[in-house]
Formats: sequence, structure tokens, C-alpha cells
Amino acid sequence: MGTTKRLWRWRSNPLRRREDVVEAWVVLTVRVIVAVAGAVAGLVTARSAEHGSRSSAPTGTPFERSLSPRRHTA
Repeated sequence: MGTTKRLWRWRSNPLRRREDVVEAWVVLTVRVIVAVAGAVAGLVTARSAEHGSRSSAPTGTPFERSLSPRRHTA
């Protein structure tokens, strides 16, 4: 009951300006967007790095790779 009463008092508080409420919502929205965008950027980067490492990795077993002819260049 105490929390509800405090929140209700805050709603009718004369010091609660509309600009402050809008600013609080904007700040909250920006923080959520930054957090989500950071997570998405990390996932995309990890997937790209994994794909790049797979395409450059040698194929076959180590034994098969040792039997393949090698070219030596100067």
C-alpha cells in the first residue's frame, strides 16, 4: 500500500513537469535502443568472424593434409 500511495502522490506533484517526464522516457528509450543495438552488433560480428574462420580453415583430417602435394615458392 505504501508504494502505491507514493506513486500516486508523485503523479499529482506540482514539481512533476511534463518536460521532465518526456525527458525520462526519451532517456529510457535511448538506453534500451543502445543496449539492443549493442547486442545485435555483437551477434553479427561473432557470426561474421565464425563464418570467416570456417571458410579459411583447411579441410580434411591432418593426415589427409599431410599427403597432399605442396608447392614451394621462392
